[in-house]
Amino acid sequence: MINGILIYLLIGCFLDWCYGQVEDWLEERNAAYTPLEFWGRIMVIALWPVGLAYFLYGFIKVYFNDNDDTNGYT
Repeated sequence: MINGILIYLLIGCFLDWCYGQVEDWLEERNAAYTPLEFWGRIMVIALWPVGLAYFLYGFIKVYFNDNDDTNGYT
């Protein structure tokens, strides 16, 4: 049980680190972006499966779209 919780939190921390790297990359290029505040970063760590599920749903929906006139977007 504890191992599962620790793995869950470690994956969330890794994704938060990846997000931080993307933020740094965008900042170096003076790109317009909105950085996450403290509680936003906590939500990334805690709710990462929701974001992953949302991404996979959208990716699969676009990837398997058979309608050619939308160029993959609905």
